[in-house]
Amino acid sequence: MADWLHFTEESVKAWPMASLLDAKRDISRKLVTEARYESNVADMRHKVSVLTAEIQRRKHERA
Repeated sequence: MADWLHFTEESVKAWPMASLLDAKRDISRKLVTEARYESNVADMRHKVSVLTAEIQRRKHERA
């Protein structure tokens, strides 16, 4: 698994769509395995929401 945990809301705008989807998948999987650490979960949920927002923004741009 790539280290997708170090990015900013601005940096994901330059990522290709495949990387956004991979990062979202990997972080979502990590959420399941690390659910016992609440501080990690909150950070990872935020990162998933950032990725989801960027994915949705791009889908709407294409429409």
